[in-house]
Amino acid sequence: MLYHTKLTNSQLIDKLKELEISPTDFIYCDNTEPNRIEEICYGGFAAIPADKSVKDGIDYVKRLKLKILEDSQNIIKEIKSYRWKQSSNSVRSENILDEPVKFNDHILDAARYALYTHSKQAELRIWKM
Repeated sequence: MLYHTKLTNSQLIDKLKELEISPTDFIYCDNTEPNRIEEICYGGFAAIPADKSVKDGIDYVKRLKLKILEDSQNIIKEIKSYRWKQSSNSVRSENILDEPVKFNDHILDAARYALYTHSKQAELRIWKM
């Protein structure tokens, strides 16, 4: 819905309003940007810091059956270009490491943030009951 880079906080808030994002919809944000999260909250949205754990987050998302719409071209491109780091033990053999290559993965990171953080919050709510 919103695939942009380098937006100011006010531009981002305006875009969220244009898209008619509900104030009760969770927006999972980069946890290293607390001032940005606070400003989005002041803009009327439920912005919360995401758990950005790479390995645990990827392991969680891999267990899910995701439904991706055909017109979601940006995420489809990212999925097709997703790669894992490789380490060579010798000239002939390469080992795939349990770490993704950081390239063209903005939507995939955002999806991981949201899915993994939301699942952890749901677990906390269940434990509190």
